[in-house]
Amino acid sequence: MQLQAANVPVTLQAMQVNQAMVAEAGFNVSLQATQFTTLLAAQRSGDFQISRSDWSGRLDPDGNVVWQYLYWLGNLLRGDLGISLRANQPVTDLILEKLPVTIQLAVLAMILAMGIGLPAGILAAVHKNSALDVTANLVALSGLSVPNFWLGIMLIPETDCSRPSFPAPSTPGCRCCATTAG
Repeated sequence: MQLQAANVPVTLQAMQVNQAMVAEAGFNVSLQATQFTTLLAAQRSGDFQISRSDWSGRLDPDGNVVWQYLYWLGNLLRGDLGISLRANQPVTDLILEKLPVTIQLAVLAMILAMGIGLPAGILAAVHKNSALDVTANLVALSGLSVPNFWLGIMLIPETDCSRPSFPAPSTPGCRCCATTAG
């Protein structure tokens, strides 16, 4: 019998555990690392046995879902978020790698919001029921009504490499979205 597993270290480790368990029962099973697309093609052709063992996602076949959750929660409390299946690196390291830029962006957004919002609010309060008050309220209401994800996409061209006031282009590993002619 032959087991085909996706060429991912965690999956291969799980399949090696399965192989050892089956070997203890007296069966000879070989393990073959395969690309994930090959497994999908086999599944589409109707051979569901090839990919069936790979989809469980459980390293401990005798484990209980509640105990697995409690084990994960204990690791979470110790700061261990596990291994990313996409990057094959510890999730904590991936988060810590992006944390400085995230904090920088949050601080810049807070400074920008306070720099615009506080003066506009003070001016609107001083000039109550004037055109300035109505305009400040309209801008504030519009800002609250616009979805953040849409506004972020619309502001991408405004934060390109030609404006050095934004920190993203100077951040290591950040690629600029605008190209300069010349």
